[in-house]
Amino acid sequence: ARHVANSAATGPLREALQDLLHATTQLQRAGTNFNQCVAALNATGQSPGNLIQYARYTANVIHRVDESVTSVRQCLP
Repeated sequence: ARHVANSAATGPLREALQDLLHATTQLQRAGTNFNQCVAALNATGQSPGNLIQYARYTANVIHRVDESVTSVRQCLP
């Protein structure tokens, strides 16, 4: 995807691929934070204060990735 986003792809396809790359990076970061919260929960038996926040954020980013994939599919022949 990085190669296509930097190549001659134009218009909606290029924009969708750039959104997808950005969302993928966000998802990796959110997943790391969420995993750390779950590890703390498992270690202490108590939910960290930001567990729900990271779960919601991760779900939102997954939704953005799904939307971007749908946009890319619509641009392909």
